[in-house]
Amino acid sequence: MNSRNGEEWYRLRHTFQKPLMQQGAMSAYMDVLQEVTWDVANLVRQTRDSKTLEMEDFLKELYRWALECTGVLALNTRLGCLERDLSSDSERQRLVEAASETHRIIMVTENGLPFWKVWNTPAYRKLVDSQDFMAR
Repeated sequence: MNSRNGEEWYRLRHTFQKPLMQQGAMSAYMDVLQEVTWDVANLVRQTRDSKTLEMEDFLKELYRWALECTGVLALNTRLGCLERDLSSDSERQRLVEAASETHRIIMVTENGLPFWKVWNTPAYRKLVDSQDFMAR
C-alpha cells in the first residue's frame, strides 16, 4: 500500500498517523521492540561466519526483523519470524518469503515501465499472491 492507492492509502495513513505521532505513543512498545532487536542481534551472532564475521544474506535478516517489528506494532504479537532454522514449509517461513517477495517486486514494478497497470504481468501476479498470503 502506497500513496498511489488513493483514498484507501489516505484512510490507513490518517488512522495510524495521529496516534503514532503523539509523544510517548511508542513507549508501550519499547520493551518488546528491544527484545525483538536483541533477538535479531543474537541471530546474527549465531549465523555469521566465525572467521570473517560476515553473513550470507544480511538483508534477509533485516527483512525478518522488520516483519517481526511490524507484527508487534500492528498486531500486538510476536510472529516468530526470527527463530533459527524455520522449516521451509512452515507458515512463518512462508510469511518471511512473502514479505521479501513483496519488497522485491515493488521495486521492480515501481521502478520499471508500469505495464502492470495495463496488463496482469507475472511480477504483478506474484505481488498479489504474496500480499494475499500475508493478509491471511
